[in-house]
Amino acid sequence: MSLLSGRVAAPLLIASLVGCADTKGSPVAPTGPAFVVTSIVPREGSISGGTAVTISGSGFREGATVTFSGTAATDVRVISATLMYATTPAHAAGDVDVAVSNPDGRRTRRSVRYYYIGVDDSDSCPGCWDY
Repeated sequence: MSLLSGRVAAPLLIASLVGCADTKGSPVAPTGPAFVVTSIVPREGSISGGTAVTISGSGFREGATVTFSGTAATDVRVISATLMYATTPAHAAGDVDVAVSNPDGRRTRRSVRYYYIGVDDSDSCPGCWDY
């Protein structure tokens, strides 16, 4: 039987396109809502952490955790399946991945980026000018 003929072909073709199969390799339909992070606001903050961020996406569940390149955020609050809040951890300067993990073990594959910036503390800057 051709892959494109008969009643079995369509589910097999769809399953192969989305990559869903049970433990025996039989195609199955994906379950649950899409699980993705689409934005983080603000997109940058201090290397000392403590920035309150709003994370948008879909598929968030109560008890979800947030990491910034593997470092856990604090004060994570899931408001709905599409909105959550968190506080950034301290991290070295630079661009990092933001990922969300649900209690069921699912983790966002594609994440958004957050940029840690160094803080210019002019009070501890020898030779800096005060205006």
